[in-house]
Amino acid sequence: MVISERLKKKMCVLEIPIWGGYLWHLFSYNRKEYLEKSAAIHAFVKQPKGTCFLFYQHSNYALRLENADKLTIQDLHDQSDVYVVSVDFSWTFVVTHEKDWLGPYFSRLTI
Repeated sequence: MVISERLKKKMCVLEIPIWGGYLWHLFSYNRKEYLEKSAAIHAFVKQPKGTCFLFYQHSNYALRLENADKLTIQDLHDQSDVYVVSVDFSWTFVVTHEKDWLGPYFSRLTI
């Protein structure tokens, strides 16, 4: 799956210069409710994953992970600006490059 520039603009991340184009700034600028740090990790660990998407901020490609319940926090430990999103977009987990400052984040459509 390719994430086009048009889709990124539609998600409003390229048009807001202060955000630097990072999708996870939806959380750091409090535009969406979220859990952060250990609470986010705990929610991700407990979350049934099923089928989900994994993509990186600086890539135009996304991986569709089938049967992703075995995906662990350790699998993402040394990653940065990586997003794991349920196939129905009902939850999102993000590991940022600001590991000791911002994130990780976990969000559901409703928290």
